[in-house]
Amino acid sequence: MLARKKSILLCFVIGALLCTLISCGNPNSTSADEATTVASAEGVSETEAEIQDIRKTSLEENTREIVKATIKSTESDEQESSSEAVAARIAGASVKRGAADYETAAQNEEAVQSNVPPAGETAETVAEQETPVAPELENMVVTTVVDTYQNIRLEPSEDSEVIGRLYEGSAGEVLETRDGWTKISSGDVEGWVHNEYVVSGEAAQSFAEEALEQVATIKEDGVRVRAGASVDSTWIGVVNVNETYKVVMEEPEDADEEAEPESEAAAPEGTPAEETKPEEIKPEETEPETEAVAEQPAEPQTAALQSTDGQVVPEETKAEPEWIKIIYDDDQEGYVCADYVTLSFKLGKAKSMEEIRAEEEAAAKAAAEKAAAERAEKAKEAAKSEEASSGWVSLGEFKITAYCGGACCNGQWAGTTSSGATPTEGRTIAVAPGLIPYGTRVKIGGIDGVYVAEDTGGFANSNSHQIDIYFANHSSATSWGVSYREVWVKR
Repeated sequence: MLARKKSILLCFVIGALLCTLISCGNPNSTSADEATTVASAEGVSETEAEIQDIRKTSLEENTREIVKATIKSTESDEQESSSEAVAARIAGASVKRGAADYETAAQNEEAVQSNVPPAGETAETVAEQETPVAPELENMVVTTVVDTYQNIRLEPSEDSEVIGRLYEGSAGEVLETRDGWTKISSGDVEGWVHNEYVVSGEAAQSFAEEALEQVATIKEDGVRVRAGASVDSTWIGVVNVNETYKVVMEEPEDADEEAEPESEAAAPEGTPAEETKPEEIKPEETEPETEAVAEQPAEPQTAALQSTDGQVVPEETKAEPEWIKIIYDDDQEGYVCADYVTLSFKLGKAKSMEEIRAEEEAAAKAAAEKAAAERAEKAKEAAKSEEASSGWVSLGEFKITAYCGGACCNGQWAGTTSSGATPTEGRTIAVAPGLIPYGTRVKIGGIDGVYVAEDTGGFANSNSHQIDIYFANHSSATSWGVSYREVWVKR
């Protein structure tokens, strides 16, 4: 009678367990085989089919365990309470295991449908695999041309009018894309560029890191510039907030090699290292308190600890901050702490064809003026050489004026000269006799012929570098005006 009761009770428990397992393993109350069949008919993905297989396998394993445990419990002669306890333990373990399998399968199914990383992977893991893009490169395209330019066209066609150019290192904001072309806005130009010569997103980031110049913008006032990449290195200058400097790219090991504490090479010759800071700048006035805290090394940085066996073990040294090498103050190089700068890529802007033509015209004009000046200088040197070879010597530049032989210009000495010679147009000139004696033959630049110093000018005592050319009538003298020319004399 007791055995019959046990059998009835265990059959009841088995039936309840099977119902529970089916309910836990499949929320739609369908068998694993039916779920697999329906999934195949509806064209579900391989991932979903794998989830159905997991559910099916879990149900089969749980059922086999229950049957084995039940048979074993029925054949034993244990008391009724022991059989019931065994059945309860089997039921609890099976239900928990089935629920856990279902929860894992459901999580993986949701992850596939929502593009969330599967179990075992985190969003941070996936994010680490993606290359971050600098803020200045977001929604931008960067031209990859080098030592030349890329045309910007009015329409997305190679036959369209060129309205501007992107030069090396220039970029533009993306407005639209169409059939292998991108419409951009850069500078004062808005037009289309061919996608063959531009990059964006992660490709733009990689290109910028390899080919573009970086700049460092200082975030605080009074940031110290040091000779090496170390807080122990001599500080050689100060930079202030919003100032921008070119970054010198270098390998990490180069920075470590240069980071030598209190390097004497960084100090000016003959000056102690501790006195190399600018005299007009006081550290306590120019350096912000936050920087002093950030760069102040722990004292001591390396402490000695006594171990149990008597050996001296050095304490772990405080990690050095990162450093950025910049060019500042008349092409000097130095290091600033990375905590006090913002790095960005230096991006150029497009130029319109109007700007380009104006620049080309200005360059051509400047080149022509330079060439003319060079030719004039060469001609001048040639003339000097020629005159010198024939005995003529240059006295430099003189002020050249004119006068007539009448009383209007000569007063009581009209019609005569200081030397007693009769004044003659085309020959007579008035000079400062102290510099050019009477009778000296004189050549004046730009005027054909040779003049003779025969008269004394009224300027002789005030400006020896002046010559008056004699004209027979007053109107000719007046129309001459004033000019400045080189003068040679025959020695």
